[in-house]
Amino acid sequence: MIAVTDGQSRKVIMVVEDDSLLRESLSLMLQDFGYSVVDAEDADEAISVAVKSVDRVDLVFADVDIPGDIPGRSTATILLPGLPAMYPTSRSS
Repeated sequence: MIAVTDGQSRKVIMVVEDDSLLRESLSLMLQDFGYSVVDAEDADEAISVAVKSVDRVDLVFADVDIPGDIPGRSTATILLPGLPAMYPTSRSS
């Protein structure tokens, strides 16, 4: 896991998940570990949040199967090329 701070401020993780219960649970867990968290329901909202956010996002944690026009795996690339990302899924295939 990335360091909680960079010596100046807490690292920021963006959680992109369409299941509200899972998104809230992940956000709370990450906050309990000391991270700042911004969240979004889908890729379109994630882009909007990232543009408006005063915090720099350090990692994107995005569901592979989020609804909308932008696939989950494209979210981080669209937000900022080279941004570290994790793509969890519950798919078995």
